[in-house]
Amino acid sequence: MTAKTYCSVGNNVCDINYYCPASGVLHETCQKCSIDIPVGYGCNCTAKKSIKNCIECRSRYCLKCLPGFYTNLTRCLKCTQGCKDCKSEYNCTRCEDGYIFNSARKICTPKCFTNTDCMDRKGKYCNLITNQCESCGPFCQWCISPSFCYSCISDQYTLTVSGICEMGCLNLQNGEYCKEGKAEPCFEGCTSACKCGEQKNCATCSLAGYCTSCLPHYQQDMFGACTQCSYGYEMLDNFCIPSYLTHWNSGTCSRVDYTCKAGFYCPATSNHLVQCLPCREDMKFGDSCYCLDNVPTQNCIECANGNCTRIMIEQADTSPHTKRCLLGCSQCNADQRCLKCDDTHVLDYSNHTCSFCDENQFIITTSGLCTPKCENLPVGYYCKNGKPELCTEDSTSMCSCGVAKNCALCNPDNNTCKQCLNAIHMDYTGICVKPADWELEKQQAGEESADEHSAGTFEVGAYLGVIAAVLALISCVCITAYIVVKKARKSPGVVAISIY
Repeated sequence: MTAKTYCSVGNNVCDINYYCPASGVLHETCQKCSIDIPVGYGCNCTAKKSIKNCIECRSRYCLKCLPGFYTNLTRCLKCTQGCKDCKSEYNCTRCEDGYIFNSARKICTPKCFTNTDCMDRKGKYCNLITNQCESCGPFCQWCISPSFCYSCISDQYTLTVSGICEMGCLNLQNGEYCKEGKAEPCFEGCTSACKCGEQKNCATCSLAGYCTSCLPHYQQDMFGACTQCSYGYEMLDNFCIPSYLTHWNSGTCSRVDYTCKAGFYCPATSNHLVQCLPCREDMKFGDSCYCLDNVPTQNCIECANGNCTRIMIEQADTSPHTKRCLLGCSQCNADQRCLKCDDTHVLDYSNHTCSFCDENQFIITTSGLCTPKCENLPVGYYCKNGKPELCTEDSTSMCSCGVAKNCALCNPDNNTCKQCLNAIHMDYTGICVKPADWELEKQQAGEESADEHSAGTFEVGAYLGVIAAVLALISCVCITAYIVVKKARKSPGVVAISIY
C-alpha cells in the first residue's frame, strides 16, 4: 500500500498482508500484519478478506497464527487446553502456567498439588516433587504413594494393613481373613481384615459377628466398632494411613507452628495442623512460600537456593501482582529477576537475587559501594575494584597497615595509621575509629574528667566543712556562757561574783 487506506467494521478494504484494527463505527488506518495483532483480528491473506488470528500470509494462505493458535492454512485454530504455543493439535511446544510439558508426547498436562487433583484419574496419585499424577501400585484404585494403596480395583483383591493389594479369597466365613489368596483363622495382629458380619477393620470376631479386637493401627469407638485410628495415623476412606505418608515431603503447619518444608506454603487458617502445599502462582495474598525448611517468608511465591526470587504484591483492588523488585535490587525484569543491585548489595548471577556484601568476597568502600575483594593485599596498598593500589590520602578502602584498621596511609613502621580514611577520626592514642566509636570515646573521656573534677571538689568541700563545724561549736559555747552569766546577775539573793 502506497497511500493510507481507511477501514471500518463491515468494510474491510485493506490489502493483502494488512489488517483492519477498527472496532466501532469510526474508520481506522489499515495496519501492517505483525505479531501485535490483537486476538480476534487477523491478516488479510486475500484482498479485503481476513483470517482471524492470522499474523502472516503467503499465497492466499495463512502461514503463521498468533501464540495459542495453529494454522491449517485456511484457518487459525486454538491450541489444546494448557498449551500456550503449538504447531498442530497434537504438537504443543510451550505450556501455560500450571501445566507441565510432556516432551515425549508433545502435550501439556495439568500440575497437581494434592492427591485430590488426581481423583478424576483412577490409579493415580500426585507426586509432589514432579507435580504430576503418576501411577499407583498393582491392582490399586486409590493411593497416596506408589507403595501405599487404600482401595483396590475390585473385591477380587484384598487390601493389607501395609497398603498392598493381594489376591483375594472367595466365600470367607466369619472368623477368617485372607492371606495371599488363602483363608486363615483370624488372630490379633492379622495383616488384613477379619470377616466379621458387616463390621470393618476387625482382627478378631465374636460368634455374634462383632469385633472383639481391631487390626493394627485401629481403635474401637464407644460402640465397639473399629472406626478410629491410633496415634500417628489418619482415616482415609475407612482406612488408617500413617500420617508421615500424607505429609512425607511437605510437612504440617498451623497459624502458630511454622514447620513446612522448603518449596511449600502453609494454607492454615487456624491453630489446627494441616498439610503444607506446594508453592504456586495462584496463592492468595498473605500465603508465602518457604525457601528454607521451617523458615517462613512474607508473600514469597518462588525460591532458589534458599532465597526468595519472586514476591506477591497487593494492589488497590486486592488482586496480586509481582512487578516490584526484590530487596536490594535496583533494576529487575518482569519476572523479578534482578539485573542490577543497589550499591550495598551484590548480584548472585545463579539465581538473579541480591545479597548483602559478603566480607569474605567483597569489601565496602568509603562511599558504601560493594566491590570485589583483593587476595593477599600487600602492606601499604588498598583494594580498588579487585586490584591492589598504592595507598594515598584519598584511599577509598582500608589500607593494609599490619594490625591497624581504617587507615588511609601507614606510618613508616607499616603497623600504625598515619592518616585515617575519610569520615574516620584518629583518637588520642593514634587509632582510627569510626564516628560512633569516636563519640563513645569522647563521652567516656568526658565522664572520667567529670569524675576527677568531682573528686577534687569533694576534697576541698570536706576541709571547709570541718572548719565551719568547729567555728559553729565555739560560737554555741560562747553564747551559752553569756546567757548563764546574765541570768545569774539578775536573780535576787544571789551575790554577784566578779570575774577577773
